[in-house]
Amino acid sequence: MEFRDFCTIFAHRRNVFFSVFGVFLVVSALVFRLQPSRFETSLTVNVARAGAQATTDYTYDQFYRLQADERFADTVVRWIAAPSVRKEIATSAGVASGVTDS
Repeated sequence: MEFRDFCTIFAHRRNVFFSVFGVFLVVSALVFRLQPSRFETSLTVNVARAGAQATTDYTYDQFYRLQADERFADTVVRWIAAPSVRKEIATSAGVASGVTDS
């Protein structure tokens, strides 16, 4: 088929084309409007030690302090990831509905 044939077919069937296009447009707009709202939250927790004890006996390169901070941060993340803790936080905040165990 040549381009001219395609143009002729389109010209004869343009009502069908625009009708199908309009139906898809209306259906997609309805689906968009009727979808429930979904919200997602995230929280960044920065764990660091505010003070350090000064000593003249032994000093190190803060490796163990960083390791302890990282381990504590991991513990806090595990606490928050637990479904029971999340539900307790949501209940305290007054948003208990919609909390999932994912």
